[in-house]
Amino acid sequence: MMKIVLACLTLPVLLAACAAPSADSLSSAHITPQQCQDLAALKAGAAPTHQRLTSEVAVLLTADYNPVTEADTYPGSFHHAQRRVNDWYANDCRDVRLE
Repeated sequence: MMKIVLACLTLPVLLAACAAPSADSLSSAHITPQQCQDLAALKAGAAPTHQRLTSEVAVLLTADYNPVTEADTYPGSFHHAQRRVNDWYANDCRDVRLE
């Protein structure tokens, strides 16, 4: 009986989550200015510092890449996240100047 009650309570929550707007539609910028600087430096061949690599990982995680839960779908899920980050970079980092 308890399982049926939990299932009835869980289903509406799951359906509401499916209908919720995505994070993409809620935020116009996905990459911070500092992350833009760090990604631009890495793309230009600068030394991979701790800060730059941390920024790169943070953006990949924002793009819904999870190396722990998606180990079975690697490298496909990683490449999908990279494409998403590249699209964000093209939109959010247009005016980046390397310091």
